[in-house]
Amino acid sequence: MVMDDEQGNKRSKLRQDALDIALNQVSGVNGWYTSKLQLQLASLQLCLACRRVPTSHLTVERDVLALLWPHSAAEATRSRLVSLGQSRVPALRPRKVTWNLATLSMRHCGDAFESVDVLVFGDSFDYRVDRVTWPPGLKKLIFGKDFDRSVDRVAWPRSLKQLTFGTGFNKPIGSVSCSDSLQQIAFGTCFNQPVEDVTWPASLQELTFGREFNQPLQGVTWSASLQKLTFGRYFNQPIDRVMFPASLRQITFGFSFDQPISDVLWPVSLKRLVFGYWFNQEVHEVSWPASLEELSFGIKFQAPVDGIDWPDSLQRLTIAHRPSMPLQM
Repeated sequence: MVMDDEQGNKRSKLRQDALDIALNQVSGVNGWYTSKLQLQLASLQLCLACRRVPTSHLTVERDVLALLWPHSAAEATRSRLVSLGQSRVPALRPRKVTWNLATLSMRHCGDAFESVDVLVFGDSFDYRVDRVTWPPGLKKLIFGKDFDRSVDRVAWPRSLKQLTFGTGFNKPIGSVSCSDSLQQIAFGTCFNQPVEDVTWPASLQELTFGREFNQPLQGVTWSASLQKLTFGRYFNQPIDRVMFPASLRQITFGFSFDQPISDVLWPVSLKRLVFGYWFNQEVHEVSWPASLEELSFGIKFQAPVDGIDWPDSLQRLTIAHRPSMPLQM
């Protein structure tokens, strides 16, 4: 609804009068400010102080005012408006940004995103990102469900710690050069690309594959710092020749996994091992890691477990169709 000047002025005055009454009521008979001008100046200082503290979440759509960030054109416009007494809005410097425009538009943001440590590309975003100038302190980068562009030429920010791809991403990653600071990578539903030639970042601690991933793991060189490895619904590849890193503490297999594990060389530091719905393989000959604390089998598991020499470290054995059993060693 668009109001004319007379209506707007009347409503503005009514709002100001209501604010006057409310402030005086909560602050005593004498009030705590001497004039509306003083209140406006105090509000401006509060606004400036809030904008200097980069804690807000900015969602950038087509209709977001460019005046919210200080690129050169907006800065000039803001300066002109301030000189005319029409605007006192300070630049917004958010910590988290959800971006729903083309990446080309990011070039006009100047230093507005210097404080951003979380950048989310919206669900409809599907543009190249190989020429993006990333915020210098970016720690977390999330792509929405429609993103499916090559990332093999992307220069990731050195500060990046977490990278998440959305539902639609399914591009080769063998030539991708990841940031050395990266600690977590998660692939979404559709990703199903070979990973034998991937050079994982040395700092990687958590790796998650989504629903469609079903690629061989033999020959994969894992990060020596990897601690948590998760496979999605359709993964069902042999793992008896896979060289898991010694650093792994948790492995989760999804719904479809049903491969023999008697000859698997498990990581020496493994503490939690989870098998999904369809797993139903013999486990009497398995060499369980001495560090294992928790072991879970899915609802289709029917193999006998009596007489198995469990590791002394095992604290809980869960079989889906039987009660969860704390072990008494």
